[in-house]
Amino acid sequence: MDYSENKDLLESKSKNTQSSIDALLLAFYKRKLFIIYTFVIIFIAGFVYLYVTKPTYESTVLLKKQESTKDPYSVDPYKQLATLQSQDDIETDIALVKTRSVIDKVVKKLDLNVSIDKLEKSNGSTIKINKSLLEYNSWLRDGQYISDNFPQILSTNIDSLDDITNLVLVNNGEGRYDLYKIINKKNIPIGSFPQSNPFDISTRNFKLTFYWPNFQSGEKLFFTLYDLGNAFSRLDNNISVAQQGATNLIAISVKDRYPEIAQLIANTIVNKFMETRTAQQRQNIQWSYAFIDSQLKDVKKKLRTAEDNLSNYQAASGITKIDANADNLISFLSNLESEKINNDLQLSEYEKKRQEMLNEYKVKGYFDQTYLTPGPTDPASSPFASLLTSLSNLEVKRIELLQKETENHPDVVNIDNQIAQIKKQLSAYNQNTLTAYQIIINTLKEKRTKLENLISQYKYKIQGMPGKETELSGLTRDKDVYAKVFNLLLDKREEMRIKEVSQLQDIAIADPANLPTVPISPKKLVTLVACIFLWGGFVIAFVFFGEFRERRLVKLNEIEDNFQIPIFSIIPEFPKKLKKRIKKSKQLEDKLVSLSQEHPGIVESYNVLRSKLIFSLKGEKKIIMFTSCEENSGKTTTVANLGLSLAASDKKVLLIDADLKRCGLSDLIGISRDVPGLTTILSEDLRKLPIVDITNGHSKLSKTGSLSILPSGDISEKSSDLFQSAKAAVLINALKSSFYDYVLIDTPPVTRVIDALILGRTIGNAVMIVRDKHTLRDSLDWGIKELRSENVNVFGVVVNACEIEKTTYKHRYGYGYGYKYAYKSNNKGKIVKEKSRFINSKKI
Repeated sequence: MDYSENKDLLESKSKNTQSSIDALLLAFYKRKLFIIYTFVIIFIAGFVYLYVTKPTYESTVLLKKQESTKDPYSVDPYKQLATLQSQDDIETDIALVKTRSVIDKVVKKLDLNVSIDKLEKSNGSTIKINKSLLEYNSWLRDGQYISDNFPQILSTNIDSLDDITNLVLVNNGEGRYDLYKIINKKNIPIGSFPQSNPFDISTRNFKLTFYWPNFQSGEKLFFTLYDLGNAFSRLDNNISVAQQGATNLIAISVKDRYPEIAQLIANTIVNKFMETRTAQQRQNIQWSYAFIDSQLKDVKKKLRTAEDNLSNYQAASGITKIDANADNLISFLSNLESEKINNDLQLSEYEKKRQEMLNEYKVKGYFDQTYLTPGPTDPASSPFASLLTSLSNLEVKRIELLQKETENHPDVVNIDNQIAQIKKQLSAYNQNTLTAYQIIINTLKEKRTKLENLISQYKYKIQGMPGKETELSGLTRDKDVYAKVFNLLLDKREEMRIKEVSQLQDIAIADPANLPTVPISPKKLVTLVACIFLWGGFVIAFVFFGEFRERRLVKLNEIEDNFQIPIFSIIPEFPKKLKKRIKKSKQLEDKLVSLSQEHPGIVESYNVLRSKLIFSLKGEKKIIMFTSCEENSGKTTTVANLGLSLAASDKKVLLIDADLKRCGLSDLIGISRDVPGLTTILSEDLRKLPIVDITNGHSKLSKTGSLSILPSGDISEKSSDLFQSAKAAVLINALKSSFYDYVLIDTPPVTRVIDALILGRTIGNAVMIVRDKHTLRDSLDWGIKELRSENVNVFGVVVNACEIEKTTYKHRYGYGYGYKYAYKSNNKGKIVKEKSRFINSKKI
């Protein structure tokens, strides 16, 4: 490729790129009003959102989990095997924070299950509050109110509620306060209490103490008590817990409308979390402690008996010690028996724990293995704690749904299925844990068998010693075994005691809950960015789909270039006021725009159509069929106004309504479908055509010339059969030789029914009506091909409802538009012509 070719290629690419950019800019420019309006609406909405939305604050407390010290018991190989099924400590603690055991304590501590709804004054005015008791108290402290005019709740004690309870407290004016429960907007009395300050309202399920010095007669206080399930759900949605990266830090964040309340709830959650966690860990340690303590008492009793037996035998036999060989045998045997007893203790502990897990598994379908045993775990795997959290959330959601729906409701059934699925997964983990415990138990049993065999062998060797030495060695062995086991159990109990005191305090507050000063929402920058993206998305989508649709629509230049059909005229889009008048008016003069002096541009466009039509026909043909490709193309309106324009030029014009399924032209003229018409002619034998003179009875029309119509008559479902009949051909041929100068036939859309094609075979020529931004390119292409296949000459096109000012073809086709006489109203209300000068359609 030489230099000149390369240069031409680069210039071609540059032109294509510039053309694409120009097309893109033009696409946006054509829709500039939408872009501007969308910008204004979206950013006003964003401003309103920022103004209306109440700020939300977030307080965060940071906890640090201390590294747990390893003790000899925790590195026991059997313990290691069992802890393979336990969860990561930090993940477990995160799950614990949002459990019911913690959140319920926070709810009760801060009275978050009480909400103040509104206060109705005795004069009928209402003060809407809609705040939790904690927020309400803060609201009273911060607001410029006379506190005596609002009630203060000094204490609450809510034992058990099955559901959300809506209550209203009323001063009846008779020295008592009446309490009602609101059920289905009805007040159900549940108690009456004497007036005092402070005063208590107490029922079987709750007790509240009020202080309200100015509780006036007729005043009503509406408030709500929440059961723990619903209160848990309300608070849970405002709490987030997360591990800080790969560290041992846990962040607990609380959101609320009041910064000091967010801080208070965060601190309370931490306190209740540490309290609950300590209690759970202490419970597990105490279980092991109690087991060891019970074994210790038993061994201590056996040791004392063994010591007494040895002492008594030595005193009675006079033998106080044995030889060195026997002493070694006894020492080794006592070690074996001590190990066997220790093995039996571990075996008993694991068997008892496994049985407890099995019992819980039979009742619930799973058991909580989160705190099985302390020890190192894999930080990357912690599904069990997550599953427990999901199970807890689903159970709370189920409780909420049951307040509104029955157990057979699809949503409740769906949650039941999810709960069953999670329990199945928990069960799978439990089965692995039970298997691990069984492996430990089997290993301990196997070890016990081996120890028993060794003990039997060494007992046999001892039995070969002299009788008195044998008995002494047995008593000595018993005392040594129990002494070693006793010391072993003492060491383990001390480990449990140290663990209970030290290891339980392995959570420390690294950073206390802060008092937030800047709200986390709504954020101005985020809202601004969201508005920009939303606006941009709307604009791009609108432009894209608009361009996509426009590419499917027919272009004016394509009609002449691709189909080789001239455009007779472009009818401008009717103004909104004109459309409204045409739709509402019952006067024919108002419906025919060709009579209007207020819209000379539109009138002139019909005159252009008349002139080009007459020139194209050249007096050879006078019967013309008008059709379109879609409904609502303005075909009927065009036929009526064209007929009026032809009549105004001293032509005898006949309009025929051949759309027997819609009868649009007859309806426009105002002729009833009960009047005989085209349907009657083709289905019956009428010798005289039922033609109606449109000008008769219309003063404005009578001045225009001869204009008549052959109405459609009644609607016909078999219109195609009628048009294919011999009568239809006879009628068309008769009209061709009639005294009418022009016969304009309004037919249905050619792409919808076959009527136009049937009529076209006899008529031989047609004018296609195309509506700007409505007619599809493929539809027009198919319609013209169908007509031409039937030898119908489509010799012209009328473009209807075109925004000529905005089209790029107005200089080629916009005859009669934008160049007219200026009119004004005279004192008598009539339209008269101003001085003889021409102006543009816009004001100058």
